[in-house]
Amino acid sequence: MNIQLDPRYGRPERQTAFFRSVIDRTSALPGVETAAAIDYLPLGGGESIILLALEGYPLDRKIFFEGRSITPRYFAAMGIPLLQGRDFTGHDAGGHPATAIVSLGFARKYFPGQNAVGKRLRFADDTQAPWLTIVGVVGDVRYRNLETAPPMQIYTPLWGAGPGSASVAARTNLPPDNLASNSGAIVHDLDPSPVVADVGTMNQLIRKAAAERRFQTLLLMIFGGWLSFCRWLVCTA
Repeated sequence: MNIQLDPRYGRPERQTAFFRSVIDRTSALPGVETAAAIDYLPLGGGESIILLALEGYPLDRKIFFEGRSITPRYFAAMGIPLLQGRDFTGHDAGGHPATAIVSLGFARKYFPGQNAVGKRLRFADDTQAPWLTIVGVVGDVRYRNLETAPPMQIYTPLWGAGPGSASVAARTNLPPDNLASNSGAIVHDLDPSPVVADVGTMNQLIRKAAAERRFQTLLLMIFGGWLSFCRWLVCTA
């Protein structure tokens, strides 16, 4: 469920407080195991490509990384395995040492045979950006589509970003329609003004991504058949 806040939520503190309330209330619904939020949902169409500097490595401006901002418990809500270290907590926000979590592909490229936890990196295009300490490593995720190998990924805390919009994800044993209705009611009980959109399940997003791929394949087959037909016409003319 994507939630877009209106301009009244201009301050990061107000944005964070609203999303905290939505997540806490959603987590408290019967049948909900956990709930969290992310700025760009997997297969949801949005992305953030960033340039990073790693401590002890020369900066390579030809290598880009996929960045995501998340709340605590996001990996549990999405079923993404935590392979090393820890998840984010409520302490990984403003006023505390800056932290990050990276994907397995990231850790294997830059820290082969090592524990990536404790290594440091920062956003390369901001000379004032603090060094972020890696506190965890998680499984690779296909955020763009189902075919392309996942790029190297970095996660940072959403609470420190002041999210004007975010997608709330919940893991539940309830029927999806029930949870969608209850979650929408939670948002509008807090404030009827935010825009709520793209309510659905991850299975629906996966089926949509697969359907788009099948459609592209069909177009290629038709185009290939048309070219073959044109060649036949030329040869028989």
